[in-house]
Amino acid sequence: KKEAFENIFEYASDGTMLIEENTFINCNQAIVEMFGASCKEEILQMHPSHISPEFQPDGTSFYEKAEKMLQVCKTQGRNSFEWIHIRTNGEEFWAEVLLTRIEIHGKAIVHASVRDITERKFLENTLEISNTKYQELVNTLDHKVQEQSSQMIKQSRMAQMGELLSMIAHQWRQPLSSISAVAMNMSMKIDLFQMINENENEKGCESFHDYTSEQMKNILTYVESLSNTIDDFRNLYKTDIATKLVLINKPIDNALNIIQASMDMDNITINKIYDTNINIRMRDTEVMQVLLNIFRNAQDNFLEKEIKNPTITIMTTDMKEYIR
Repeated sequence: KKEAFENIFEYASDGTMLIEENTFINCNQAIVEMFGASCKEEILQMHPSHISPEFQPDGTSFYEKAEKMLQVCKTQGRNSFEWIHIRTNGEEFWAEVLLTRIEIHGKAIVHASVRDITERKFLENTLEISNTKYQELVNTLDHKVQEQSSQMIKQSRMAQMGELLSMIAHQWRQPLSSISAVAMNMSMKIDLFQMINENENEKGCESFHDYTSEQMKNILTYVESLSNTIDDFRNLYKTDIATKLVLINKPIDNALNIIQASMDMDNITINKIYDTNINIRMRDTEVMQVLLNIFRNAQDNFLEKEIKNPTITIMTTDMKEYIR
């Protein structure tokens, strides 16, 4: 039994230490590697203050907080908390510490289990930053919507406002659905990365950083579409908007950019067959909104009738006298 216990102690994946009266009396190899020491003897010659900064993140000094954590362990038999440690090269890292009060040969000993959670804290911090940026985008959009709505109220009658708000709600469903899908995917990815094996943590963090950066770019695109939609609807009631030469494919692609994510979620295939690259004179934002309504109606129809392998085919053709 003694040999089995010693093997468990020595070869545990988490760092393990035995502490008696603020002195390290034993540790396993995982502790040596975790703190970057050359051997066990180097660790055992250290005072606990040598492997911790002078102050913890909450501003409490090492001695004050260490005494408090040990006192809880002595009183309750165990204590679990997060702690900033220092490796022998001066690098700080986050650790999850579990203290357990035990007795060996009648002496009160503290058994400390230490797990390096630096990668987990990195993921949590990245998520917090992403959430903060997302909230800032939402606040910015809300502010702009309020400004634009105030201007429209002054320019339109109540009947026109009712119709306009109804159209805006219809237009916003696609990008809002896309934002919801991105947020859901990010949540699932975060749960996945928290389960990454320690041996793959570094690679996992790089992938997570790339993934969150890409998804934030997507959210920015969708939010910009929402903001532009407000401007487009304001322009609908202006009499001085002139037509301009625009590539026939532009309003089609702009409409698809907004609704594409929603189409993908419903497994709707989009086929584009462009047989002309001619510029024609039009009000492209109005054409784009007409196309959005057509695409959305098609999507609703597919879902309502449970169409298998739904497909939308868009063709442009140069008929010489006009464009079809």
